[in-house]
Amino acid sequence: MPVLRRIAPCIRTFSVTNGFDQIPALAKQAGLKVVPTAWIGPLSTAGAANDAEVSRLISVASQNDNLLFLAVGSEALWRGDVSKERLIAYINQVKQGVTLPVTTAEPWRVWLDNPDLANAVDLIFLNVYGYWENQPVENAVAYAFQRYNEIKSKYPNKRVVISETGWPSEGESRGGAPSLANQRRFVQEFIVKAAEQNADAFYFAAFDENWKRRPGAEVEAHWGFYTANRQPKHDLISLVPMTSVSAASYQRSVAPESIVTAFGDGMARVTQAAASLPLPVMIEGTEVRVRDGGGVERASPLFFVSPAQINYQIPPNTSPGTATVTVISGADGAANETLAIAAIAPGLFSANANGQGVAAAVALRIRSDGSQTFEPVSRYDDAQRRFVATPIDLGPESDQLFLILFGSGLRNRSALSTVTARIGGVDSETVYAGAQGDFAGLDQVNLRLPRSLAGRGEVDVALNVAGVPANAVLLAIK
Repeated sequence: MPVLRRIAPCIRTFSVTNGFDQIPALAKQAGLKVVPTAWIGPLSTAGAANDAEVSRLISVASQNDNLLFLAVGSEALWRGDVSKERLIAYINQVKQGVTLPVTTAEPWRVWLDNPDLANAVDLIFLNVYGYWENQPVENAVAYAFQRYNEIKSKYPNKRVVISETGWPSEGESRGGAPSLANQRRFVQEFIVKAAEQNADAFYFAAFDENWKRRPGAEVEAHWGFYTANRQPKHDLISLVPMTSVSAASYQRSVAPESIVTAFGDGMARVTQAAASLPLPVMIEGTEVRVRDGGGVERASPLFFVSPAQINYQIPPNTSPGTATVTVISGADGAANETLAIAAIAPGLFSANANGQGVAAAVALRIRSDGSQTFEPVSRYDDAQRRFVATPIDLGPESDQLFLILFGSGLRNRSALSTVTARIGGVDSETVYAGAQGDFAGLDQVNLRLPRSLAGRGEVDVALNVAGVPANAVLLAIK
């Protein structure tokens, strides 16, 4: 796991049985998020195995707090292993047993041809490979994003994640030749394009898989960043030096003054948090600089630095557009990445610090006599090892209840009327949306809780700022 932590903040697995269900706990020790997948095989020969995978996926979701999404199957429909109806039934079975977003991974053709499958998932996992589509490496990245944007246009209300892409380092040529140089070129160009489009993606694969080698298909074994014996194929620090995401939503969508988390390797010599306010721009020789699209470079305020993670703030007045973020760590050199800066990039913090599940929030109750109390909306469940929702009692009609959410990236909104919210599908009045005031980069949104939500149980909170949706979080209403 520490090997993988060098190149990515999140990993995806392809089974949850035969020991693969232990991966999320191991990944957590290395600071990794996980997207586990229930492998779905041919129904004619693997029906019982499929049932076991689906059941175990639900269990894994309840036992681990470092999961981002859940996937049910990988190209199961494309291979013809199960019918669309059966795949949707598996997806619905998982959705009924979990609170995390659920999807399945398929190539672009499957998504274009099956809108009912897209309707069944919470987000779309898109597998796209220029190599298998006979594209030369010079066009492979452009081709991948052509298909990505095609799916986004087809389903504008669905989040689209590139769940697999890559280029092989050895094997048979198709439209383009497998080689270390071409693999490196693809990865570097893909990282830049993904940053420009605020696209989330998983690279396939972490390691070469020698078990896939067979006559006429040598290429199947050579897609990894690392060889089968865990040796890096490239200078990883220069290949994938760092990845920044919103500290609230864990999405690659940030704005001026957003709180950002950067993942990488060797980014600092020590592990240390800022000890005072205003935030320092250097901690023990480590600094972060942001050069915006206008060519202006600014030092970023720092919350925390460590070799594998840095929490920093996008400097005020950073111009929207493509920026270059550089981490400088004394004499040890520098790492950099391109990052798209938006004017507005609303993200909501969750109690489990992964941008999903129960909100990092409090409820404010104002009684008829004017007295006020703050009440928790979550509690830590030892059995599940995660925060779960604490139902909010709306109380008598004379009580006013407000939900106070915490986030980042929304303070630069214009009029308050541009901030809208729906809780459980019910419109909620936005009373305040802006800087929290006490903590750097932290934003706050106050919503009136509609009394019509009484008895609804767990409900989603959907926030939209100037037409830009935030990540959904949830709460429970008694």
